[in-house]
Amino acid sequence: KNVDASEIAAMEQGLIAEGMPESEIKRLCDVHVSVFQESLETQPAPRVPPGHPVYTFTLENRAVEEITLEIAQLLGKAGSLGEDEFFRQNKVKLEQLMARLSDIDLHYLRKENQLFPILEHYEITGPSQVMWALHDDIRDAIRTARGELAASKGHEAINTIRYVIKSIDDMVYKEENILFPMAMETLTEADWQKVAQGESEIGF
Repeated sequence: KNVDASEIAAMEQGLIAEGMPESEIKRLCDVHVSVFQESLETQPAPRVPPGHPVYTFTLENRAVEEITLEIAQLLGKAGSLGEDEFFRQNKVKLEQLMARLSDIDLHYLRKENQLFPILEHYEITGPSQVMWALHDDIRDAIRTARGELAASKGHEAINTIRYVIKSIDDMVYKEENILFPMAMETLTEADWQKVAQGESEIGF
């Protein structure tokens, strides 16, 4: 009941150190979050000023949630229209929404290039290895969905898009309840200044 984000990260780190494959940690990642969800949700969110990297990451999460919610609401109409007719009416809209959603790559690139190396300096490698692999899964699924949309593979595209929005929403939860609180406990103010350096070169 009282476990915090750093302890979850330490447990995953310990499993990797004992020889459990990173792929297995990734597979169980949602299980870990579900087991500790009640405890995680009682912890206060990190309070950071505007301009702080965590503040910016969180703003981006609110923006991406608006897109995933819009997609989910749109897909909710598929049942009443029938999949083929829904796809015919909404293919262009889905293509536009998926193009917007693909900008999440910038968010992940900043995590990978700015935040993860500093966590690794503190020998915290487990969460970043697992999250990086999940980022790649999301990137691949977005590319697949956009390809299926372009090829008018309606059924496949709808299923892939559902996977994409769930995966992105799950990542938002993992960031805000595990990664960011743990990073706030670990990094110094000087570390956060290093994270912020070069952010604008990657983009937002």
